[in-house]
Amino acid sequence: MGEIETVSGEISIIRKENEVEDQVAAILRHVNGGISIHHQTRMTHKPLNEYYLIDGTKASLEIEFGPAWSFVSFEPFRMHLYERGNRVTDVTRYNDFDIDAEVSRSGRYKKELEHFCDCILNDKTPLVTGEDGRKAIEAINAVYLSSQTGQKIRLPLKESPDLEVLFRRMPNRGVEADPE
Repeated sequence: MGEIETVSGEISIIRKENEVEDQVAAILRHVNGGISIHHQTRMTHKPLNEYYLIDGTKASLEIEFGPAWSFVSFEPFRMHLYERGNRVTDVTRYNDFDIDAEVSRSGRYKKELEHFCDCILNDKTPLVTGEDGRKAIEAINAVYLSSQTGQKIRLPLKESPDLEVLFRRMPNRGVEADPE
């Protein structure tokens, strides 16, 4: 989607025993006019499911995983490409039948580490830079700021926020949610 222009966010800590947020919602407006919406919660009593939907001008990509934690599973994300409202293509990257060969060939982070080493050894520019990482952290900080101030936050930030202070002032910190 490209560079982020503004961020609006809401963060809550509902369970008193949690030290970090258990509910987050963020709306990002991108420089190209696109909008992305991110929602995460740990306030569920059903099996964990990850769901991503990318709607573009020519197609939509639906990505699903669960019920399980994707970062500890060798199961692939289920992916379907929707085109013209009626055409669906399964684009899931299924694993090899030999899971040991699969892990050896393309295990977690293997390709990323190989790319990183190749960039260092051969003086190449990486696909993702430290600047990209800084921008990602800045967007996350903007979600915290927006939640605290109740305002949209324009990027880039003029200065880094004191997240420790913001965290202590977070609304709904330690409030038990009514299951109703």
